[in-house]
Amino acid sequence: MGAHDTEGKRASPRSSPPLQEKSDLTGHDEQDTDPSPYDNQGLLHGNAVIEAGGSDEDGEFSASDFDPDDSSSLRSSSTSISSSILEHSYQNGRRYHRYRHGRYPLPNDEAEQNREDMLHAMMLEATDGRLFYAPIDENPQRIADLGTGTGIWAIEIGEKYPSAEVLGLDLSPIQPTWVPPNVKFYVDDIEDEWLNGDDFDFVHLRNMIPILKSPVTLLKQVYAQVHPF
Repeated sequence: MGAHDTEGKRASPRSSPPLQEKSDLTGHDEQDTDPSPYDNQGLLHGNAVIEAGGSDEDGEFSASDFDPDDSSSLRSSSTSISSSILEHSYQNGRRYHRYRHGRYPLPNDEAEQNREDMLHAMMLEATDGRLFYAPIDENPQRIADLGTGTGIWAIEIGEKYPSAEVLGLDLSPIQPTWVPPNVKFYVDDIEDEWLNGDDFDFVHLRNMIPILKSPVTLLKQVYAQVHPF
């Protein structure tokens, strides 16, 4: 995995499976009522998709969440999570993620997104435009971006490696509506048992250490899922 990263553009769309898990969120401050680029099933209008990776409480899916004989239960639960993960909380004039509210201390509003994208541009400038330094294979097939934020790094790595499947994980659904066809995003806590044990050729994260509960545990999870060089 690479310690450094990054570049900047946007691209074309992709569709993906619908949301599949249930979240039982309790109320926080005030909810965002601004128009969302997502529809009520969590699908981006531009064909990209954002999915929920785990429940709001423990990150684990329980089959008891749904009644298999009641299709309306499945529909209402899917709608519940797709709407709840897209909601926000407000404090002191700033907007924050509502899914697992308080897990990440910084806002997710436009000002913070601009700061993240500026930091991305600064890192590109400092690294002569390199998205990473890791000695990965010339043709990686599965790439994960942990704490993807605005998704800018995931989008650019997806453009660099169009044959790779790129997965971006974050607590905030703030990624753009139009993305490369090989890129998709999940709303999840990266310190959970993430991505169902899938193997990756490259796992990327940056600027995350201060907010991790256990950096060592996360790194062990990452190394367990990364293919050897």
